[in-house]
Amino acid sequence: MRRMLGALLAVGVTAGAAAPAHAEPALDWQPCAQNAEVECSTVQVPLDWANPQGEQIDIAVVRRPATDPAHRIGTLVHMPGGPGGTGVGPLIAANPFEPDLAARFDVVSFDPRGFGASHPLRCDPALIDQAPDPLPDGPEHFQRLLDHNRRASDDCRARSGAIVDHVDTASVARDIDAFRAALGEQRLNLYGISYGTLTGQMYAEQFPRARPLAGARQRLRPQPGHRRFPAHPGRGRGGLVPRVRAVVRPGHRVRAARRGRRRGLRRALRAGRGR
Repeated sequence: MRRMLGALLAVGVTAGAAAPAHAEPALDWQPCAQNAEVECSTVQVPLDWANPQGEQIDIAVVRRPATDPAHRIGTLVHMPGGPGGTGVGPLIAANPFEPDLAARFDVVSFDPRGFGASHPLRCDPALIDQAPDPLPDGPEHFQRLLDHNRRASDDCRARSGAIVDHVDTASVARDIDAFRAALGEQRLNLYGISYGTLTGQMYAEQFPRARPLAGARQRLRPQPGHRRFPAHPGRGRGGLVPRVRAVVRPGHRVRAARRGRRRGLRRALRAGRGR
C-alpha cells in the first residue's frame, strides 16, 4: 500500500481563457522594510469573486527581480504550502531557487487570503489549542472533534467577519491571476509546494489554457515487516522514498530525477519560453 504524502508542481501558464472581472492597476513596488533588496506591494482583489465590484481586500505580494535582467525570461510564482502557509516572509529571507533560475526569472510569492499580511483570519488561540486529537478513535471522540470544530468556526467568524467564507483555494487561484494582470504578464510560471500544487490545479481548471510543464510527487511505504508508516518519514530504510521531480510533456514519458537535481524543472521552464 502506498500513500501520497505531498507533491511539487511547476506550471507554465498562458493567460487568456479567463480574465479578472475588473481592471488591475499596476503594482506599486517598494523596497521591503525587512530587506531592501526585495520589493513588496499589495494587489487589491474582491473579497467574493462572485461579486467583483463588492468589498475589496489586499493581498500581500513580494518580488525578487531577476539578477540578470538582460536575459530575463519571465515571472516565476512560488505558491506556498499549507493550507495556511505564507510566501512573503520566506521570500524576503531567501530565494528558494538556484542561481541560474534566479538570474532569469523575477521570483514572486504572496500570502494567501486569510493568512499572513493578506486580511488574516482572527481566532481565539486558546480555543484552537483545546482541539482534540484530529484522529478520533471512536464515535464519542469524533463527536467531541465535531463540537470543537463548530465552536472554533463560530469564534473565527465572529472575530474575522466575511473573510471566513472566502478563503477557498479557487479564490486564491483567482487572486493569482489578478496579480498576473497587475504584473502585465501574459504568462506566469507557477511553482507549488505540497498544498500549493492544489492552487496550481485550481488555476489550471479555471484557466484551461494553463499547461503543466513539470511536476513531482513523493510517496510513503511501510517499513519492511510493519503495517504502520514510520513516525519520521524518510529516516531509515523503507521510509519516504526519494522525492522525484518529473518533466511532463504531451506524448512523452515522464523523466524523473532525485531531489536536489533541478535539471528537469529548468528544462521545462526554458522550454516554455517560446510558447
